[in-house]
Amino acid sequence: MGRMVRKQLYIEKRQDEALRERARRLGVSEAALIRSAIDMAMGAAFWPWQDEEAWRQARVYMQKRQNMAAPQATRAWTREELYAQ
Repeated sequence: MGRMVRKQLYIEKRQDEALRERARRLGVSEAALIRSAIDMAMGAAFWPWQDEEAWRQARVYMQKRQNMAAPQATRAWTREELYAQ
């Protein structure tokens, strides 16, 4: 990380609350979250706290779900019967 430059800005109360909550959930500082948001806005999506293990687990779960066979149920009605009434 390069040399830091101090900036002061004003945000709305709702933004402050959302920022605080998101930073807490991600386990990062509010300043780090703001820096990442600036990077994203400038087109340089960089998330240094990306949890690789969480992504690995998510991929395994999605692959498992994708390979599941859905039970095929037979129905006792036809489409025409639905419209007949």
